[in-house]
Amino acid sequence: MSNNNPWHLDKKITLSLIWSIVIVIAGGIFTTSWVMFELRLLRDRTDSNKNVIQRLIKVETELSSMKSSIERIERNTEKALNK
Repeated sequence: MSNNNPWHLDKKITLSLIWSIVIVIAGGIFTTSWVMFELRLLRDRTDSNKNVIQRLIKVETELSSMKSSIERIERNTEKALNK
């Protein structure tokens, strides 16, 4: 007898095998969602770090300007004391 049904489960496929496949697929979905969550957190931290880096650059620029001003004041003070 020929079977007209193109797809069927063999009796050798047990319920535990089907559950194993379902669990593996669920684990893959969970892992993928966890990785996406972690990537989102890393992006947020990177954006936050960009702001900190910009502020740090401003502070370093101002510090450099202050340093040159202090050196100029020291030179002028030494000149005034040596006169």
